[in-house]
Amino acid sequence: MSWVTTLMLHVSVLEEVEALTPAVNAFFVSYPHSVDGTLQSDEGLAPISQVVPGGKSFGARVFVGAYNYFPIEKFIDHLRSIEWEAPEFIQLFVMDEEDLSFRVVQIGKS
Repeated sequence: MSWVTTLMLHVSVLEEVEALTPAVNAFFVSYPHSVDGTLQSDEGLAPISQVVPGGKSFGARVFVGAYNYFPIEKFIDHLRSIEWEAPEFIQLFVMDEEDLSFRVVQIGKS
């Protein structure tokens, strides 16, 4: 049995993504991701390509991932602990296995 959580992290264009990606993905190597405490994957969120159909650059910085029995509240705390340039523009989209749409978590204060 599984319970999959799908994540999309929107990062402001004001952020230095290359510098912050290791900080975001440090969570995935430091926290067990299963009910029994075993580490299922240390793979962090992956960036969506900047080249998309239509021949134009993708106008947002988005990272995605899907994880089993994901500790979402701990991940939100982790994201809030990062020193963002503009935290008010950081959004986490979360969809659990039985959800029909994403819920949006604002990481910083707006």
